[in-house]
Amino acid sequence: MRRSTPRFTRVLAVGMILFTAMLSLFFVIPSTHNSTAQAAVSGFVTRSGSQLKLNGNNFRFAGSNIYWLGLDENVGGVNYPTQFRVDDALDTAKEMGANVVRSHTLGISTGCSLCVEPSLGVFNQTALQHMDYAIKAAGDRGIRLVIPFTDNYHYFHGGKHNFTDWRGISDENQFYTNSTVIGDFEQYISTLLNHVNTYTGVAWKDDPTVMAWETGNEIIPPDNWTETIAAYIKGIDHNHLVLDGHSGPASSEYSLPDVDMYTMHYYPMSVSWVQSYAQAVSAAGKVFYVGEYGWNSGDPLNTFLSTIENSNTAGDTFWSIFPHADNYGYVQHNDGYTMHYPGDDSTMRSDAQLLRTHAYKMQGKSVPADAVPPAPLITSVSGNQIAWRGSAGGDTYSIERASNSNGPWTVVCNRCVTDNNAPWTDSSQPGSGQIFYRVRAYNLSGVSGAYSQTWQVGVGNIGGGGNGGGTTVVDNLNDFSNIASHSANLTFDSTNTQYFNNDTSRLTRSATSAEWAVWKLTGMTSFQADTYYWPGQTGVSDFQFYTSADNQTYTPVTPQTSNLGGNWTHIQYIVSVPTGTNYVKMVFPTNATNAWDPQIAQVTYSGSGSSGTPTPTPTPTNTPTPTPTSTPVTGNSCSVAYSITNQWSGGFNGNIDITNTGSSIINGWTLVFSFPSGQQVTSGWNGTFTQQGAQVTVTNASYNGTINAGAKTSIGFSANVSGSNNNPTTFTLNGTSCQVAS
Repeated sequence: MRRSTPRFTRVLAVGMILFTAMLSLFFVIPSTHNSTAQAAVSGFVTRSGSQLKLNGNNFRFAGSNIYWLGLDENVGGVNYPTQFRVDDALDTAKEMGANVVRSHTLGISTGCSLCVEPSLGVFNQTALQHMDYAIKAAGDRGIRLVIPFTDNYHYFHGGKHNFTDWRGISDENQFYTNSTVIGDFEQYISTLLNHVNTYTGVAWKDDPTVMAWETGNEIIPPDNWTETIAAYIKGIDHNHLVLDGHSGPASSEYSLPDVDMYTMHYYPMSVSWVQSYAQAVSAAGKVFYVGEYGWNSGDPLNTFLSTIENSNTAGDTFWSIFPHADNYGYVQHNDGYTMHYPGDDSTMRSDAQLLRTHAYKMQGKSVPADAVPPAPLITSVSGNQIAWRGSAGGDTYSIERASNSNGPWTVVCNRCVTDNNAPWTDSSQPGSGQIFYRVRAYNLSGVSGAYSQTWQVGVGNIGGGGNGGGTTVVDNLNDFSNIASHSANLTFDSTNTQYFNNDTSRLTRSATSAEWAVWKLTGMTSFQADTYYWPGQTGVSDFQFYTSADNQTYTPVTPQTSNLGGNWTHIQYIVSVPTGTNYVKMVFPTNATNAWDPQIAQVTYSGSGSSGTPTPTPTPTNTPTPTPTSTPVTGNSCSVAYSITNQWSGGFNGNIDITNTGSSIINGWTLVFSFPSGQQVTSGWNGTFTQQGAQVTVTNASYNGTINAGAKTSIGFSANVSGSNNNPTTFTLNGTSCQVAS
């Protein structure tokens, strides 16, 4: 039995298919790992016949799939997830009792600009560093990982088709038979296994945080390919288990000498099929693992979980956890199997507790008390609407108001709101005077966590949190007085304030190099930067952010990014600051044509102690270049190739290749087309999709706005459809009609 239809970003097919066979970084930073390389967990999970062992004891597990830990398509297009979302998801998994998480994008990352291998033989160290963080974060929580290496399908993070595409082979099934393609895949595997984690200093092949490498996700390979790849993995990595990525393997696969584990995915849940596979695999002396299951369809969840507990099944990972969003509420996925903890409705809440109880039972542990939720973070107050970033394990929230930053505080919302109801409106807000807010979370047992920071209406974050107190610095960037250190080619621009929301002074460069500035505050807890990008050049990269305890060893951190519009585009970054941070470094992007693009308008940061006295740096001679106004984007010659890459009952995945057939560069693009058969886009990647009626509008992502003459870019989407699924017939790019490839 095998489920061959994919589930990312779409409504899943619920029928099961039964088979007759038995079942570089541009900026070089100092070393970012500890002086002594050490993983957060100890001991490798090993196999003894049909059982797993850890440090000599039987090891059973339960957990979740969190497929997007390395690359995410759910928030504003394809991008690396913020460290907050990674942390929040793993904290949620831990609160649900997970000791294992399966994550596709920690190993499947090919063929896209943000992927580990964007093109054949080219490897992206930035992508690997984001994966490094997720692996370290899992280990810090005692969570082990199952990591697949490729995918059977055509998703934003790539799959087996990339390896045949790179060799100009139209039949992607030659991925399993072509020796050159197999060699390319082995090179990719070797790159991952030998990569040294920039946070821990431990090579992936030596990190016990990884429980098993999976040959692929729902692939359908011949047995000899599986054994070839398993043997290749074990030739490099003598520590880890190998999991056959064929969901629903045939009995002939059970004798492969270098494969330790076999898996099945259940959509819907089926008690009988768990029993069948667990018995067959364990009888062959190998380990059986339920790799995916839709927790809310098929046989009753409690019966399904009980069957796993009482069979020769080593463990299971349900589909799938999504975290709190960076601003407020939860990240939405809408595939029918999304888990938000403690639950969006009564059914999800009940099932979440069944999953939690099951996870601890698999480990032979009693269910502990609910964890105390961490402090929320107020992200905005607009009028009388308060928005906050949620807390893992938080069930309800109370909101307090005061007319003085030190209180006294009045509870205006007594556990009256959940993350599903945010933002919350304070209907009793006074019409005048100073107004301050703070928020705290309560777990399912009614135990409260620490307070958020304090937010003053009309001013913003003024620090505090926990038991109150702290220091907040607002650097308006009139000079270098609040900057601890910086590179040489920095200056200030005070021209054309009308394009910058009347900001009178901004930090900018005198050269297009990777200039940087560092802000210092002991025990830093938050860091926000307001920046502006010139609209005359699209595709300029984001600022890069790094944190440090000692101003010597810096580690990259992924901020939350918000586009606030404006003549010059106002981009706001909020950094989820790791504990122990005393310094934050911002590095300018290097792919802007003009030194004055982008600019930093204001930096706001909070912490527990002193900012110290920055070492003064002579202010450079400032002859600011007047900042230009927006330049309109003109139309260009183009062609479009539209294809359906996967289709199932009620939905499909589509791909659109956009080619610049003109002689000039396209800087920023908007594609418009109309569906003829009532199709409705549910999500997309490599662009921002909006739909009104039949008309779909797609604007470029931050990383693919430039299309050189003769070059192409690709976008993809998932959509619902009922009945016929006819292709769009006309496309316009920046208002110009495109030729449609047949």
